[in-house]
Amino acid sequence: MSTLLKKYEDWRLARKIKFVQWWAVKRQEGTIRASLRMAELWSCWMIATLTLFDWLRGRFSWDKFLFMAVFFVIGGMIVGTVSWYANERKYNSLLLDDSIREQLKQNPETAKLLLP
Repeated sequence: MSTLLKKYEDWRLARKIKFVQWWAVKRQEGTIRASLRMAELWSCWMIATLTLFDWLRGRFSWDKFLFMAVFFVIGGMIVGTVSWYANERKYNSLLLDDSIREQLKQNPETAKLLLP
């Protein structure tokens, strides 16, 4: 049973390290660009999906489409900004974790991610 628990802990540590490496690259885009990208992706999928369902049910109207477009673009900006700051908080807390710092120090490529 202890080997299973050890494997699980190693897997979680590897996931955390991969997140730190991924977010270190992703955060270089900046908050505004990432929020705009999230707004674009989220609003396009939501508008396309809901418009398709409305069209299939025979309830499509341009007024509703324009309202949805504005609503989901603004909502996408909010979702993108919230997810950015949530990932930033997780990234900073993981960099302070001693076990992750030790793993990152072992790799010269990831050693530069550590806080001074």
